[in-house]
Amino acid sequence: MKEGKTPQELCSHYWKVHKDTYDWFELDFDHFGRTSTPLHTDITQEVFLNLRKNDLLERKETLQLYCEQDQKFLADRFAEGTCPYCSYPDARGDQCDGCSRTLDAVELINPRCVDNTSHTVMTKSSTHMYLRLDVIQPQTEAWIRESWKIGKWSPNSVVNAQGEIIDSRLKSGLKPSAITRDLKWGVPVPAGGGEKEEGTEGKVIYCWFDAPLGYPSITANLTPEWKQWWFNPEHVKLFQFMGKDNIYFHTVFFPSMLIGDGRPWTKLHHISGTEFLNYEGGKFSKSRNLGVFGTQAQKTGIPASVWRYYLVANRPESGDSMFSWGDFVGRLCAHRGFRVHG
Repeated sequence: MKEGKTPQELCSHYWKVHKDTYDWFELDFDHFGRTSTPLHTDITQEVFLNLRKNDLLERKETLQLYCEQDQKFLADRFAEGTCPYCSYPDARGDQCDGCSRTLDAVELINPRCVDNTSHTVMTKSSTHMYLRLDVIQPQTEAWIRESWKIGKWSPNSVVNAQGEIIDSRLKSGLKPSAITRDLKWGVPVPAGGGEKEEGTEGKVIYCWFDAPLGYPSITANLTPEWKQWWFNPEHVKLFQFMGKDNIYFHTVFFPSMLIGDGRPWTKLHHISGTEFLNYEGGKFSKSRNLGVFGTQAQKTGIPASVWRYYLVANRPESGDSMFSWGDFVGRLCAHRGFRVHG
């Protein structure tokens, strides 16, 4: 909204920004894709339909955050407030960057509209479909224990080095999770749900449901033989690398979707999860322009190979690490004889 572009225009604009950045970093992809494609919609809706068929969806009428001035329900990223668990003041509507806990937007204390913090935010009833994670949990836990052992997951995932499940959500029992949203942009909820899904017509599927399905859908946009990789667990091993704030979605939520779908999906084999790379004593934040991001790194005149070296050397594997300009310059001068001219 701030840039005056449609969602499709924004997707196209930032697809190019990201592609140009990766090209500059000399990172290659067989296919640098996106999720706003017809194939992605088909694959996402097929998973939704299989969960419907397997009786793993349920309808609930719940309270959602609503902006009175904009007259619309707030998407997760358009709602911020204080985290009810760690009191971090700028938690988002779906997750807290302070404690990495997943949230329901209505849990936020003193919620505000990101678009305009002076707007009045209230709660309003809305009907949504929920994935019955509680029903799937026994299968998910059995899969986690097996995959963790075979794939040697990093110890900061949902299970520790001794094989003990440490994720608080699993330990207290998973709860049904909303997988639809009151938005216009996104993958439409498939028709045909009947009375069991009454009130969800015209809504879209939650981004954390459809986003990980971008892995197979982008492969499908590369080759019509995509199922040779994504329905071949005996011969294909999936390795994933990510920050700790995304680990839950890739080790619990996404695998639960695939398990509930019922088909023989290729699921996670090994996960390498990092802690946080912080910035000058605080956290990186795109929304607050705190940090150094790809387009800004290009403008420094420092070669991409130097950035790659520093980021790997400072990778937060066993604990949070810190980016600071002083350490950046000092380490490069000490280890590579690289000079930064003012």
